[in-house]
Amino acid sequence: MKTRFKDKVVVITGAAGGIGLATARAFFDLGARVHLADIDPLVEQASRSISSDTVCHEVDVTNFDSVSNLARSVLETDGRVDVLMNNAGICRPKPAPELTMDDWRSHLEINLMGVVHGMQAFLPTMMKQRSGHIINMGSMAGLLPVPTVAPYCASKFAVVGLSESMAADLAPYGIKVTVICPGAVRTPLLERATRDLSTTPGSAIPRMFDRLGLSPQKQAEEIIKAVQKGKVIHANPGIMYPMLALQRTSRDLYDRLWGLGTRLLMSRVRKAKDR
Repeated sequence: MKTRFKDKVVVITGAAGGIGLATARAFFDLGARVHLADIDPLVEQASRSISSDTVCHEVDVTNFDSVSNLARSVLETDGRVDVLMNNAGICRPKPAPELTMDDWRSHLEINLMGVVHGMQAFLPTMMKQRSGHIINMGSMAGLLPVPTVAPYCASKFAVVGLSESMAADLAPYGIKVTVICPGAVRTPLLERATRDLSTTPGSAIPRMFDRLGLSPQKQAEEIIKAVQKGKVIHANPGIMYPMLALQRTSRDLYDRLWGLGTRLLMSRVRKAKDR
C-alpha cells in the first residue's frame, strides 16, 4: 500500500482536526505529499503536528474563489493532484420547530456546496491528467434519517447521491469517486453535536457515542481501504448497523421501530430542556 501512495498529492479539507487530520496523517505515513486545508487557523498547527513536509492552507469551502485559490496553490507547488478529500462539515442538532433559515443555509453551504466547490475547482486538473480520486464525506445520516438533524441529513443524503452520479460521469476520464458513510466517530464535531442535543450533563447520548463510536484513526484506516478498493460507497455503520440492516430487509418494521425510537429520543430531549 505504501508504494501506491508514494509521492501522490493529497488534498484534504476540514483537516484541522478529527477525521480530516487523522486521514492526512495516514496518507502522509503512506508516503503521500499532503495538503491540509481548513477555515480554522489551527490548521497550521495540525500540519506541523504531522511533519514540516506537509502544506497547510486557510480555506473557506463555502467560497468558490477560496477553493479555486487552493487548487491553484496546490498546482503551483506540486503540479498535480491525485486525491481530493472533501471533508469539511458541520452538524448542529435542533428539533424541527426550532430550525431557522440560517441553520439550513449553513449546513447546505458547508456540507454540500463545499463538496461541489472542491470538485469544480480540482476536476479540470484531474480530467487533464486522466486520473484522480475524489473522496466525499457522507454519513450514515446520508443513508438513514436521523431526528433533530434534518439539515445535516438533507446535506449528507445529497452528498451520497451526488457522489454516485459523479462516479458514473467521471469513470470514462479515469477518475474515481468514493463517498464515505461512517456511523458515530469520536470527533470534535460529534462532541459538539451531542452536547447541543443533550442539555443535561452526563446525558446517555454522548456517553453512548463515546463508548461505542469509532476513533478518527480507525475511520482513517477505513477511508484508505475504501480508496484502495475503489469503492463508490463505503459504509461503516457501527452502532447504527442494526437499523441499516433492518431498513434493507423490512421497510415497514423499520419505519415502526424508527418512529418509536424517535419519539422516545425527542421526549428525552424535551425533558432535558425543561430542567
